[in-house]
Amino acid sequence: MSSNFSRPRVAARPPDLSTPIAYLKGAGPVVAARLQTLGLQRVQDLLFHLPLRYEDRRATTPLAALRVGEDALIRARIVTAEVQLRRRRMLVVAVEDGARTLVLRFFHFNDSQRASFAAGRWLRAYGSVRLGAQGPEMIHPEYRIAERAEDLPAGEGLVPIYPITNGVNQQRLRGLIDQALALAVLDPGLQAALPKFAGPDTLAALQMLHRPVAAGDVEAI
Repeated sequence: MSSNFSRPRVAARPPDLSTPIAYLKGAGPVVAARLQTLGLQRVQDLLFHLPLRYEDRRATTPLAALRVGEDALIRARIVTAEVQLRRRRMLVVAVEDGARTLVLRFFHFNDSQRASFAAGRWLRAYGSVRLGAQGPEMIHPEYRIAERAEDLPAGEGLVPIYPITNGVNQQRLRGLIDQALALAVLDPGLQAALPKFAGPDTLAALQMLHRPVAAGDVEAI
């Protein structure tokens, strides 16, 4: 017999360290499946996926001071962005900081990404500088875009670089680990003192490993 009453909806369980990674914001089943190749299945696995190294992004470098072959963090205004069809399709973005210009090249991009590089917007990017046909350039740098220069802090701090897999970049993985760290604060077991160990508790150690504040933190690690 049919009923006019629908079953009450059961509230979703709040995520915790045992929650599958697929339920984190920015993950989903596709990203979660790719992370399984790294042995990462649940939120707690992200906590113990430790950085390989750290990049010093505490200060930006003027475009005129860039050195070919070195990594650098820059902050500049977008001048032009166009799709070029040469040997392969690419997005070419020209930026300037008032003294010099720099070219950013992207071989993998979508329409939304292309549209975000509107002239007049400001960009902060980190990548390796190489010498191209038109002068210094960066290939697929990590970047962030804002309407105003003041919306982009001059530095990012010490940024962890993790082992990754195809289809999951460093920014996506750092975002997932940020969520894991936020959930770790709610787990009292990670804040217990370690027996016969004079160092920080597990939570404090993980926070230092994933989000070092100063160069001294890296030395301590």
